[in-house]
Amino acid sequence: MELVNILYAEEANISAAAMPEVLEKLSLMLAPFAPYLSQEIWEELGKQGPVFRQPWPLSIPNCQKRIWPKS
Repeated sequence: MELVNILYAEEANISAAAMPEVLEKLSLMLAPFAPYLSQEIWEELGKQGPVFRQPWPLSIPNCQKRIWPKS
């Protein structure tokens, strides 16, 4: 949920070209917890096959930063 809240807050700063990739990764991360919702997102993106059969998204080393404020 925190990631979705951040995406809502940063929606104006995310380019139209990047949004499909953001939604694809969100769908992949959401699949184990909300399989039907993530499958709907997957299909809306024009992807084929079941989302749960796709590989988990990989992180890029040294490209991670803290994106939410410290408590």
